[in-house]
Amino acid sequence: MRPVKEKQRIKIGDKCVFCYRQATERHHPLKYSGNNHEIDEISIPICTDCHRGNFGDIFKEVKIKCEIKAIEDNLEYLEKNYPKFNWSQRLRYLKTL
Repeated sequence: MRPVKEKQRIKIGDKCVFCYRQATERHHPLKYSGNNHEIDEISIPICTDCHRGNFGDIFKEVKIKCEIKAIEDNLEYLEKNYPKFNWSQRLRYLKTL
């Protein structure tokens, strides 16, 4: 995985979005056409414990929170570049979980 650019690191921060500890990893929470978005703008800072704490897999609560944050922070970008998916509807659904 490519290192995160300094400008992008300042924009999204270095704290885990779930537990607010120092983030050591980046999570790519969004899928489009079955593929992960390996785009710097859509990576969420997360600590190792939250990212790999569930026997090597991400916790469901953390996964949902990361996806909500990614969509909220990049909604305009997603709707412009990936119009076939209804991002607003997905965001409303995730907030009901």
